[in-house]
Amino acid sequence: MEFVKNDACWSRAQVQNILHNLTVTFIEILEKHEIDYWLDSGTLLGAVRSQGVLPLDYDADFGLTKESMDKLRNTAVELPENYVLWILYSPIHPWSHRDDALPGRWVHTQSGLYIDLFEFNLHPNVRREYTETLDFSDESKLDLFSSVIDQVAPGMNREKAESIETSGELKVTYTTVEDMIAPIKSICWDGCAECPKSSFFQIPRSWANCPAKPHNYLKMLYGPNYMIPDRH
Repeated sequence: MEFVKNDACWSRAQVQNILHNLTVTFIEILEKHEIDYWLDSGTLLGAVRSQGVLPLDYDADFGLTKESMDKLRNTAVELPENYVLWILYSPIHPWSHRDDALPGRWVHTQSGLYIDLFEFNLHPNVRREYTETLDFSDESKLDLFSSVIDQVAPGMNREKAESIETSGELKVTYTTVEDMIAPIKSICWDGCAECPKSSFFQIPRSWANCPAKPHNYLKMLYGPNYMIPDRH
């Protein structure tokens, strides 16, 4: 891999500092040129869980829509000393060894550490089914429980309703049709905990746009226990 120095030895504190500076420098460039982006994967997890870099991270991850990536492809950004930008299909930036799964990379040349840039394509009018579990074990929520039953199942007999109330949970399944975005299916997303299809990370566009939904995003990627540090 270019710029990787096999004889170099970096402490964890140094790696975290380099990744922090990588991220801040790249954000400054994107915002200067009004290119939309969001923190992705472990970089988003670190920002949400500890407001910093994850202790064992060795790279960073950003997401960009196709529109934003195309703008970056065609923008002659000012490269600070010791940084390079590689983008697949760019007419002005080198491609290096990029591919469709990982089309962009922002690299710190002194250390070889980098930010991977994922390109999210639009998938309009996608039908998706969701199931939510409502907890009614708290007695203060019983009025809400009755209201939900009246709305979603007005014909339900009282005996059945009482059995749901006793269990303390009510599962509601619903279908939405909305615009989704996704990078191409690849091994980069093999570890996705709640992706409906293996290696295919497809999310509602609203999860990435401001105001974003980082907790929904992280739960899909890492499962419901993503805030527990020893798991990720």
